[in-house]
Amino acid sequence: MESLAEPLTPIVAKAGPAITLGAVVSITGWSERTAWRRLSAGSIARIGSVASGSRVMVAWSSIEAHARLRLDCEGLALLCRADSGSAESQNDLALCFLEHGLADGAAYWLQQAARSGHGDAMHWLGRCYLDGAGLAQDRNLGLMWLARSACAGHRISDALLHALCGRFNCGASPLLA
Repeated sequence: MESLAEPLTPIVAKAGPAITLGAVVSITGWSERTAWRRLSAGSIARIGSVASGSRVMVAWSSIEAHARLRLDCEGLALLCRADSGSAESQNDLALCFLEHGLADGAAYWLQQAARSGHGDAMHWLGRCYLDGAGLAQDRNLGLMWLARSACAGHRISDALLHALCGRFNCGASPLLA
């Protein structure tokens, strides 16, 4: 019996790496609906099985021209590591997005890394919520992520929270009152 992976090997070799649909949305700025529509129309190439429940992977070469963030070989490797679940890489990629003024793309990666417990990602995600950068402004979520970051040992988040408590006289510390 012939393996399903055999016919895909030449396609993957030509297409380069494959990334998830979430990564496609973050790098292109398309909505998830637009990405699905382009996938269904065949204007972007799906790699792998179409089986129910399988992870949707898209050929990098089919979306590279639509990427808002231009990636060299190192950047593409970072994207692949981030897409594979490395919280450190997700945070680093998010910072690249922020550096280029693409807060909405950064928010996706910060959320992924923050859910994994990455202190720096939690800090930046909190800041994005507070500023409304790439996400709807939400002070409660912003403060929650800053507090989680501070609990994870992030000193800047800790100092920021102490400064905010002093400013609003939260009574967290008699020294700040």
